[in-house]
Amino acid sequence: MNTHSHEREDWSIFERERELVRLCYTGPGDGFLFTDYQPVFVSISEEEWQRRLELEDHRDLPWVMVGTASGVHRPIASFILTWVKSENRVSLKYTGFYTTSPTGWWQRVKRLLGCAHRPVPQDRAPQSWEPLHKRQAVQMICSGSEEDLMDALDEIRLRASARQAEWASGLFVTYCSHQSPGVRRTAVAGIGELARRHGFADENALSNLISMAYRDSDARVRAAAFRTKSEVDRFARVSLERRNDSR
Repeated sequence: MNTHSHEREDWSIFERERELVRLCYTGPGDGFLFTDYQPVFVSISEEEWQRRLELEDHRDLPWVMVGTASGVHRPIASFILTWVKSENRVSLKYTGFYTTSPTGWWQRVKRLLGCAHRPVPQDRAPQSWEPLHKRQAVQMICSGSEEDLMDALDEIRLRASARQAEWASGLFVTYCSHQSPGVRRTAVAGIGELARRHGFADENALSNLISMAYRDSDARVRAAAFRTKSEVDRFARVSLERRNDSR
């Protein structure tokens, strides 16, 4: 399903049975495949709406987008959603990201064979189920370009598998002290993503890294540190406690 093909459709955002916001179509957006809507706040205040959109990972929001004409249901995490409060405008783009299981013809075959991938909870879904090309990522890291480095770390953050988690964590720990705030922010966020998706956290490095990031000169690094600490506490704490108990 592509939002662009239903661009004239209105949407409603629900939390369970409660309608929070109604999005009324106003026209095409400025960005590629974006569409614009005027929000009508039904049972949530503008302040609460803004706070939750800005502070929470959208995978954690129990909100479902429902097409008012088609009846199609999609988790809000599968959209890029921006709200411009001064214009009371919401811009939407459907991405198909953060699905709870792989898609595609091979997955359909596996379902027919009875060996389909077991779905993960929505709050632990990866942006994409495409595997990480480790060799390519390493080449980008070694290129000497800061832009390539950030792109590689971001790819590792989003695509590293459970088997690659320890290797990826070592890279993130290394680059948490990089001179570039952008690189530091990506590395700190990567630690949180490994905890969220794989329950992995390196306790030997965490306490010092997080406390250091809390004091970072860059506000975005500090914000990433707070989110990462929350993700580690929520998704990897049991793993850490088990490792401690086994010693």
